[in-house]
Amino acid sequence: MARSIMDTDRSSFARANKLLIQTEQKMRSAVALKHWNDNLNKSDKAELRDIKEALQTHMSGLQKQLDLLKAKVVEAQKELRSLKTYKDMEFPVKALQIADMERKLDRLKDMHQKEQEDLNLLFKKEMVNLERRQHQREQEVLSAVVEKHASHIPPIVKLTASQNDTIREEIHQRRKVVMEMERKNEELRKSIQELQLSRPKNIRREIFPDVFMKSDKCTPDMDVHLNIPQVDLLPM
Repeated sequence: MARSIMDTDRSSFARANKLLIQTEQKMRSAVALKHWNDNLNKSDKAELRDIKEALQTHMSGLQKQLDLLKAKVVEAQKELRSLKTYKDMEFPVKALQIADMERKLDRLKDMHQKEQEDLNLLFKKEMVNLERRQHQREQEVLSAVVEKHASHIPPIVKLTASQNDTIREEIHQRRKVVMEMERKNEELRKSIQELQLSRPKNIRREIFPDVFMKSDKCTPDMDVHLNIPQVDLLPM
């Protein structure tokens, strides 16, 4: 009986001790799990905070870009309204003014061209008149000088000068004749060359086409048939 009670006590103590150990182990596991969970929460919170800060920075940059784009859109809309107003109201007036100015400019160009042509014509006429008056003045001065000194020139010198003038005039006329003859000779030479180039290669055939008939050339690959008349020999 006492042994049975002792065995029961031992068994109860062992179970109690085992339960105590299990409870202690569970408590330790719970503490470790709580510590791990706390560390995990701290890490997650830090990472989440970093992500949130990065997102806020990115969102701030996007917001700035959006504000800038909105400002550009507003400015573009203002410019569009201004251009539309200019197109609807001011552009037709400006176009008419530009067209009128272009017409005036064309008229001014035509007038300037006409004035320039008239001025050039007047300048040429004045130059011709000036040259003619200058030449006339030179001739008058030369004639006066000649008349002044003619009385001092011996008759033989006057005769020689007159003959020299006659000879120079004859030389000039002969040069003109020689140049004209050279020109005609050149034309004749060209005509002869053209005739030589256009002359038929076979004059006899051109003059006697029935006698000198044109025949085809014989090539190496053609058969030649000789039509030689045969003479019958008389018997001996």
